[in-house]
Amino acid sequence: MSNLYGQNQHKLLWAAAGFDLVALELPFANTVVVSTSLDNTIALDYQTEGEYKNHLVMRSFQMGKSLQLVEQKGPSFNAFHDKLSAHKVWASTLTLFLPEYFKLQLEAQNARLEIKGNFSNLSLKLHEGEIVVKGQEISGNIETHSADVRLFGNSHKAAAQSKYGAIYGPFNQKDQNHLHITSVKGNISLISQRK
Repeated sequence: MSNLYGQNQHKLLWAAAGFDLVALELPFANTVVVSTSLDNTIALDYQTEGEYKNHLVMRSFQMGKSLQLVEQKGPSFNAFHDKLSAHKVWASTLTLFLPEYFKLQLEAQNARLEIKGNFSNLSLKLHEGEIVVKGQEISGNIETHSADVRLFGNSHKAAAQSKYGAIYGPFNQKDQNHLHITSVKGNISLISQRK
């Protein structure tokens, strides 16, 4: 007999008028999709799965005009104490919709981040995984340790630097850019989407 683990899903909405920044801290997320929309709301769909699905919570609070979303272990968390506890799954998937030209700060450990739309200020930090950015008007910073970054578009003013990874695409000189991408080991690609 084996244990089957389902999913927990939570949906949250906020009126965007009181905010200009959404900051996310996601240590357990494995997939994150952030998209802009013409709607004037912030919508979050948060899903957890695996053996620890009931022990992950998304905490939200307001600091000035900033909406802070922090993923953490729940207050009733009690680790499994068996020989296989190191192999138990912490997994969450997050989908977030923001109004166009919002500011976004996102920090994660090992995930796939997909960022779609136009942002006035983007700050992404990812240790491992992959970042895919699709949009035409984006400014800010993207930092990774070993995560690869793929930037899609045809009019980006972006600078890229990777200490040990490869850089593909026509990146501009640093002094005239709106988006700065740095990595220690990750590869960085600019993929033009000409019509």
